[in-house]
Amino acid sequence: MTEIKFLHIADLHLDSPFIGLKSLPRAIYEQIKEASYRSFQAITKRAIAEKVDFVLISGDIYDKEDRSIKAQVQFYKEMKRLQEAEIDVFLIHGNHDFLEKGKDLILLPENVHTFDEKVSHVTWEGRDGRTSKIYGFSYGSRHILENRTAEYVPDGHADFHIALLHGSELTKSSEHDVYAPFRLEEITRKGFDYWALGHIHKREVLHENPGVYYPGIIQGRNRKESGGKGGTIVTLNEFGAHFDFFETAPIVWESIELVFTEDLSNNALFRKLEEALSQFENQSKSYILDIEVRLAGKKQIPHEEWLQMLQDGRTVETPFIWVNKITFVNMETASKDWFNEGILQTELNRSVSELEKEEVFFKTIEPLYFHNGIRKFLPDITDEMREQIVKKATAQVDAILNQVEGESK
Repeated sequence: MTEIKFLHIADLHLDSPFIGLKSLPRAIYEQIKEASYRSFQAITKRAIAEKVDFVLISGDIYDKEDRSIKAQVQFYKEMKRLQEAEIDVFLIHGNHDFLEKGKDLILLPENVHTFDEKVSHVTWEGRDGRTSKIYGFSYGSRHILENRTAEYVPDGHADFHIALLHGSELTKSSEHDVYAPFRLEEITRKGFDYWALGHIHKREVLHENPGVYYPGIIQGRNRKESGGKGGTIVTLNEFGAHFDFFETAPIVWESIELVFTEDLSNNALFRKLEEALSQFENQSKSYILDIEVRLAGKKQIPHEEWLQMLQDGRTVETPFIWVNKITFVNMETASKDWFNEGILQTELNRSVSELEKEEVFFKTIEPLYFHNGIRKFLPDITDEMREQIVKKATAQVDAILNQVEGESK
């Protein structure tokens, strides 16, 4: 039985700015900034130890098209380690790190093959004669609106045909469709043995034979990217794909929900919080926690005082436990007093905070760029334009909210 083993990763986002976390203690923030690099180093170390045949990287190596020198050097070092272990790398660039001609970039070692803007293929051949043809293309701009899968056609003989694609499954409700959309039922019939996907940050097996797989982001950056992150060793043979995911992210985001069905005392809350935090102690990883306390009755809780208590005295050494946020929800009044309790304003502030993140912003406006009648009139949005759009939108919503509040008095 012919079989190959390779590492599949995507969405490294090596120079991610981690927006909204700069208010953390400096020692913790410095660890967060290094987390993606540390996760990537651990991934390549595992690939070398496993003696994989090759490595596939399915886009968004960097968080921005103007790649930092530090991120480029870190990536180069890991590619060099793989070269010294005689492991080839095949990669594509995605919407965050799309190719731009004329960029002064650090050249990668000869073991790395980067696909250009047109779908093409290269052949990997093992010392024992096993062969794999690997196909892919890199983004030449931030937005790829078209379904490019028709350009993927298995060519000639090989033991395995593998496709790299940075995009999202085309569904009626998908908010990601603008990025190289595809239909699962189409790509599974094209004759490829494996589709190495990137772009969606959640790890997910879409199909096993042929294998269609998102390995997810290698380091969570906010509460929406919670849980363990890392890389995946894929073993591929005639029966399909076997996935061996391993965690490498040094920092993990987790959400905790505590429910109190009776009147809440300070002592009961303190004991419950201590118990919840204890499960994250003596671990090899660090944790950033968001806590939601759901309680009966209308007792007013000093949110900031409890958060300060949870943060005070916490070690900032590695590994650490940091409570990023604590929220109290009165279950009996949440659905009735949404206006008087200021929930609308709270949600507005939360939404603005989310929109300030580049990735969330572009996901939100993607339906416009995907509309055939509108997209031709829209320019590519720069960082400055993005900030201005969020500011203007916030001002307009604030004005409407103030008007509603005035009419309710």
